[in-house]
Amino acid sequence: MTRFLFGLFMVLPFLSSAQSNFQKGYLITNKKDTLKGWIDYRELAHNPTSVSFSDNGRTETKTYTLKDCAEFHIDYDHTTYRRFLVDITTASIEFSDLSDKVDKSFRTDSIFLQVLQEGSNVTLYSYTDRIKERLYIQDKTDEVPVELIRALSHQLKDPSKIMVNIQYVRQLMSLVRKYGKWTADMEKKLSILNYQRKELIRIVLVINDQQLIPSKFPKTRWFAGLSLDLGRTKFEGESGLALKEAKSKTTASPMISGGFDVFVNPAIRKLVFRTALSLVKTNSEVSSPKGFNAFDMVTATLNSGVLYHVYHTENFKVYLSGAFGVNFSDYSNENGYRVLDGAFNEFKVDHLLKMRTIYLSFPVHAGVVLNKRIEFLAGYNFPTSMVDYVHIGMYRQRMRVGLNCLFGKY
Repeated sequence: MTRFLFGLFMVLPFLSSAQSNFQKGYLITNKKDTLKGWIDYRELAHNPTSVSFSDNGRTETKTYTLKDCAEFHIDYDHTTYRRFLVDITTASIEFSDLSDKVDKSFRTDSIFLQVLQEGSNVTLYSYTDRIKERLYIQDKTDEVPVELIRALSHQLKDPSKIMVNIQYVRQLMSLVRKYGKWTADMEKKLSILNYQRKELIRIVLVINDQQLIPSKFPKTRWFAGLSLDLGRTKFEGESGLALKEAKSKTTASPMISGGFDVFVNPAIRKLVFRTALSLVKTNSEVSSPKGFNAFDMVTATLNSGVLYHVYHTENFKVYLSGAFGVNFSDYSNENGYRVLDGAFNEFKVDHLLKMRTIYLSFPVHAGVVLNKRIEFLAGYNFPTSMVDYVHIGMYRQRMRVGLNCLFGKY
């Protein structure tokens, strides 16, 4: 199974890079021509610099760059990007990059801004690159959006503390007053306003006399499943169970699991943050001419990781995932001995090892999803150290095959 998983991890990224996700939409060229067709909708960490367009969503695609395209729109989830020539702050928000002076550096460039909320008075945009996310506001009387400024710096007397310049609050306050939306409740909201999409959208909704329209794409889903856990124990170091002649029994045990997924982009659902809790009862047995070790164990594992669909269609998806796990184990029926060389013969002495009850693991998985409801998966846990001895190593290896049922709206 490990060879199968390794091969899958090597091959699937090539499938992912070649796959398209064409959705109906339109594109506006520099000449103000509106082209209706299909747009390759990708889940991107940064704002795009180009877009692939097709008349039929299948072949003969054409790439439009910032020089060719003024705007494009995807009907599926009403995502719109517009090109503007704007000022872009270049100051980092990483703690290690800050100084005791506010970095006011910026560049001016043509970029695609994503429309977050559009109304009769103002429009809120977003732009994200490798440095940070920036939010922009455009008054209906202005031709170009302006960045809502938040600047960070260290306190001069105490570098461990951060000073925050909330210029964005003052910018929004001016628009709130201009359009007659100033109230005691609005003043309170602005006084505690964070530089986050959701919070700024709420302010823009008030300025535009709009109501928030809930997304038709749920951001989360739940799952539950049953798997077969395949485990074996391996010894290393100065142990009689580390000999080449040692035999480790592979045990197959049922595992129950459940958890929830959070989608980075609920409309596309390619990148997912997964949290899962599993429970399994299994046993271990290792023997050699120089010793024996056996025990039963019940393990609860809390995993948190990232799942990415490397191949993605409406009713068939393939994913890879990696996670960080915290394991809680309880042991019973422990039995062990080692064989010593005596003066005249060999004899056995009791030899029980103290094993960890809390330890970490790093599982990887590959799987397929059918009809949005059934998930088949195979996984591998990198060998996990089970003891704290200096000269003796004891590692638990685990593999897994299973099935999950996915719950939620689509």
